[in-house]
Amino acid sequence: MWKQEPDIALSEPSADEIKTTTCYMCACRCGIRVHLKDGRVRYIDGNRDHPVNKGVLCGKGSAGIMQHTSPARLRAPLKRIGPRGSGEFAEISWDEALATATGWLAAVRGRDPRRRRPTPASPPTPSATSRANWRRPRSSRRSRSTFPGPIAPAATMT
Repeated sequence: MWKQEPDIALSEPSADEIKTTTCYMCACRCGIRVHLKDGRVRYIDGNRDHPVNKGVLCGKGSAGIMQHTSPARLRAPLKRIGPRGSGEFAEISWDEALATATGWLAAVRGRDPRRRRPTPASPPTPSATSRANWRRPRSSRRSRSTFPGPIAPAATMT
């Protein structure tokens, strides 16, 4: 006679919570679902409801969990404490990092007050690498007369 087997949880759920977001590992910006367990990323898969990837995720997107959990990932701002190139750094607070950056920018503004952050209303400033700066002056451009037109038949001698 057949006997009832006890209910055993064959697989535990991989997540307590699932968040939907966008992947930034490549330029496609696919939709992903991030599975969180105890507040930590456990698994990443494609979002079937996203119009770009419709649930398909590339290798870069699937490997995004390794970038998130990497032991080499920076957890706080760092300040160099040794000579340049020595690789000696110390963790600092965000407040100290912002104060340092503000000090650097204040020094730049003190030297040249015209250096400011561009706003959407301000006209763009031409940069040294813009295409307009690399154009030849009009006088040195080849004119149309430099290039001969169709070859005329040779004049006959009479």
